[in-house]
Amino acid sequence: MTTKPSPTTTHVADGGDTAASSPTPTAWVVSVFSERVFNIAVASAALLVMALPVGIATIYLGFVHGESPCTLCGFERFGMVVVAILALFILRYGPRRKYLFTLILTAVFFLYATVIQWMRYAPRDVGQGFAEDVFGVHTYTWGTFVFWVIIAFAAVGLLWVSRDERLLAEFGGREIRVKRYSRYSTVAGAVTFAMILLNCVQFLIIDGPPPFTGTGQPPRMTLDITKTAPNWSLHLWERVGTLTVHSYSPPMVHIPGVHDVEMAHTGSAADAPVPVSGTLELLDTTPLGFEAVGPFGGRAGGIAYDEATGLFGIVSTGGGLYYVENDFSTVVSSAVLDTVNGNNVRETTDAMFLGPNQLVGLAWNKTLYGAQRVGADEADDWESWKEYRSSTGDLEPLWGVKSRQMLQTIRAKSAFALSIAMDQDTGRYAVVSVPSPQTGDFIVVSEFGPDHKLAREGVLTAGESEVDLSGYYPVGATILDGTMFLLSKTYQSLLVVDMDTLRVTATWELPEIGDYHGIAAADGSFFVLADDGGDDIVARLVPPTGS
Repeated sequence: MTTKPSPTTTHVADGGDTAASSPTPTAWVVSVFSERVFNIAVASAALLVMALPVGIATIYLGFVHGESPCTLCGFERFGMVVVAILALFILRYGPRRKYLFTLILTAVFFLYATVIQWMRYAPRDVGQGFAEDVFGVHTYTWGTFVFWVIIAFAAVGLLWVSRDERLLAEFGGREIRVKRYSRYSTVAGAVTFAMILLNCVQFLIIDGPPPFTGTGQPPRMTLDITKTAPNWSLHLWERVGTLTVHSYSPPMVHIPGVHDVEMAHTGSAADAPVPVSGTLELLDTTPLGFEAVGPFGGRAGGIAYDEATGLFGIVSTGGGLYYVENDFSTVVSSAVLDTVNGNNVRETTDAMFLGPNQLVGLAWNKTLYGAQRVGADEADDWESWKEYRSSTGDLEPLWGVKSRQMLQTIRAKSAFALSIAMDQDTGRYAVVSVPSPQTGDFIVVSEFGPDHKLAREGVLTAGESEVDLSGYYPVGATILDGTMFLLSKTYQSLLVVDMDTLRVTATWELPEIGDYHGIAAADGSFFVLADDGGDDIVARLVPPTGS
């Protein structure tokens, strides 16, 4: 007596039984997702990467047009070479996991490196960029595209491997074979090694042998080493050991009680580049009668005066806005900003009144936030909750919830700012940068219009002949009748600047008032915010007699 098979059991050709049969792939799927086609695709990828982006850049742009690669360009080429070499390994030993993993990791890393260069030029005006373009697109843009395609191709390759039993066995390491290169694969390998050789020659001539490194602005490509050798550089080794994202970031910014910069305390007025023409007189000092804090602490960071209301504005380094009376103790209105949500305003350095009741704080990265003082019945409680950690209930965001203005400069892109001042006569406000190695050690004054777009920018100068002003360290500013009064932490000076010409017309010496870092003008006097032994004070000064 025979037993009938279960309805769920299928008899297969080899005599075994299985719970369910696998669907049979169609003929075209079998033919396309095969080892042979896979190898052709991998060889084509290696050939295209080396012949097009690397080949055009090396032969056409380099040896024909004389274009030399910068360090980032060379780095991107190296990434493509690594990808091509890994493709040759796959053709020789199969798509083993370590090869595919390394290929994807390589493409991701060098995509990141390429985007770094691309982002340096992407915000610029149309057509601007570094070196020649190819078919209207610069090489770093092509590099970004190529690495994206490599990642996409690797993803398809993983799908391909899963469709072929032999490829899958090689991927899992169950089968190890050393394959012979096809003629097509041999051509791909020959092109790859030819491009490697040509690039070695080009980089050896342009950048020199180790330990010389590449440069950002190499000379034109030539086989005459006597022309290129003087440009061989070792400067990239200087960055080894620097673990900060920007070597000129917080150490260049002096904020009392937050970041201390030793160079900001050097020099006296007698040693100033611009001779002192008078001394400010100290009338009195007033301790700040409240703690100017943000959501996570802070100190008083900047001061401003609102002529329309007679109120002073104090901003906290931690992100707080305070409207105070002239006794510097009575707080009329205040708000503590929700700093961690929205555009980064990590440290606030100065303040200004953009208009009546409109108090604005400047963060050291040239990002603005502000508040508009309104009646308690006009403030939107929901908006206040979203913008502020706490408030007196009569303030609303100046530009809307989380709408902080990120100012864009040209010459001060790599510099931080500690000073901002409103010019009520022109309707513009000025931001003054701190000198840094990346900006050429000069002070940049950037003016912005009501739309917060750059309206004018220039370098601070002095005298009939050019005077080196890089030793000054601006920590606060105010503008009256077309004249900027700029506090300098170094040389204990207040610079008088003509806003029309951006020239220093006079320098006044400051008395000893502590670690000063903000200035406002009211009723013929200057009110300077300072740190005196850990306490926030406001010193009232008057200009020199006869000024």
